[in-house]
Amino acid sequence: MLIKGGHTGSLNESSSHSIDLLYDGREFVELRAARIPGGGAHGLGCALSAAITAYLALGMNLVGAVRCAKRYVTAALRASFRLGAGRPVLDHFARK
Repeated sequence: MLIKGGHTGSLNESSSHSIDLLYDGREFVELRAARIPGGGAHGLGCALSAAITAYLALGMNLVGAVRCAKRYVTAALRASFRLGAGRPVLDHFARK
C-alpha cells in the first residue's frame, strides 16, 4: 500500500519535502523528495501508478519500483509547463 504525501509534510518537520509512506506487507518505507513549488500538476497520481507498474513489469521489486517511480514523477513535475490558464502539465520526457 502506498500513501502519497504530496499535499502534506511530516508532522515533525516543515513541508519542504513530499513524504510518501509505503507498506510492502512486512515493513514501512518512507520515501522523501524535495517539495516542488507551484501547486502541483494534473495527473501526478496516475503518472506515479503507471510508472510503478512499468518498473514492476521490468522485474524490479516493489520498493525499488516505487523509489524509481517517485524519482520519475519528481523529475516530470520539476520540468512541468503550462499550456494555458489551467494547472501545469507534467513533462514525461524529463530526465532524472
